[in-house]
Amino acid sequence: MTMLAVAPLSLIWAIGLVCVLPAALVLAFVTKIPVVIWLLLWTAGAGIMFLSPVEDFYARAILGVRRPASNELRKLEPLVQRVCASAGVSHNSFTLWVQDTPEVNAFARAGRTMSVTSFGLEQSPDKLEAILAHELGHHLGGHAFIQGVMNWFSLPYLQAMRLRALGLQIRGSSDRLFLPIFVYNAMLLPLRLFHFVATVACRTIGRQQEMLADRTAARLGYGPALIDSFKERIEEETNQQKTSERSGRRSVLMYLISTHPPLQERIYALEQFLSAQGESA
Repeated sequence: MTMLAVAPLSLIWAIGLVCVLPAALVLAFVTKIPVVIWLLLWTAGAGIMFLSPVEDFYARAILGVRRPASNELRKLEPLVQRVCASAGVSHNSFTLWVQDTPEVNAFARAGRTMSVTSFGLEQSPDKLEAILAHELGHHLGGHAFIQGVMNWFSLPYLQAMRLRALGLQIRGSSDRLFLPIFVYNAMLLPLRLFHFVATVACRTIGRQQEMLADRTAARLGYGPALIDSFKERIEEETNQQKTSERSGRRSVLMYLISTHPPLQERIYALEQFLSAQGESA
């Protein structure tokens, strides 16, 4: 699965390369250092995403998470210690974060980030421990590492889109700005198309990675608790799907860009996996 991520990762890298190329050309002209060197430096720069200060800054500034309060840490630490012990890894290898959102969710990023939502903290200890085991599965499977690299390569495109949004806001302030903004938007059209294709590919692989992380949690002994957690959230997911359909959103498109498989699919896959494990035991 890690190898399958190479294709969309390469496309994300190529899109970022196109966006960063003008800056590289300017630097090459000013410094007389070949443009390919600047592009190689930008590519190698993905490594800074895994430096502790950078990863922590990204978590706070971009992902919008915070460090756990003392009472939250008292609940989280013993669970993370048990999960990591079951996998034979040190719990000190990971940094815990909390995202203030009213839904049960968690995510793993880069080298050591492991976050759970504030609402997720209200889950029973066994279900919360299973959710953390799933996130550990992302780290053990290399999924979080790949996501960290993708985050770096996506930054130039995101900045280009922010510049586009700014241009659209100021377009009406001067007739002289209309043509350059129009040309800039036209140049971005192919990139936006390729980025959509890359996003669909990344999300497709991401959904498979969710299944693999579920399986890792099951191997560590958290399969039944994870299934129970999913079953509690099926009604909420069904209501969200109905709302999307009523609002006119196309269900196929929503599925293509969704980050997670439907809970019913995940439950079925886990039950099949646990059944197969039971038969082989």
